[in-house]
Amino acid sequence: MPESNDLLLQNRCIGLVALRIVSVGLGVFFLAMSLNKVGWFGNPNLLTDRFIRWMPTASPYARVYLRAVAIPGGRVFARVVPIAELLAALAFLTGVRTHLAAAAALLMIMNFHIATSSFSALDFLRDGTGPPMFAALAALACVRETLPFSLEDVFRKK
Repeated sequence: MPESNDLLLQNRCIGLVALRIVSVGLGVFFLAMSLNKVGWFGNPNLLTDRFIRWMPTASPYARVYLRAVAIPGGRVFARVVPIAELLAALAFLTGVRTHLAAAAALLMIMNFHIATSSFSALDFLRDGTGPPMFAALAALACVRETLPFSLEDVFRKK
């Protein structure tokens, strides 16, 4: 029976390492996304103008969201989103509080897909920021323990 326990422990460790790899990949993605939005700090209308351009072709649920939330809050979102993406990237890359970063990033991605009407299109199922991103973020959000090869793991061992 001890061999069975060893196998379970080994599989658990492999699973955590796999999630750490996912975390690093998401960190690179969110870092690139945040750097792509640096211009929003100097000109928050870049985001608001994008919301306005989406309105004519938006699904009914997206129009409601754009009118009630996104457009009125555009100036604030233009500053919050790049910072939140950068913080998520740092959490994913360092392995610190990845479950919290994943939950927050999941909400950000969901907001994006609502605003763009993505949920109404069959192409959503083929979108890399669609089901694969949702699954990766949801998996990381469920893991409450420290992932291997993270800063938390390094400091915990000392």
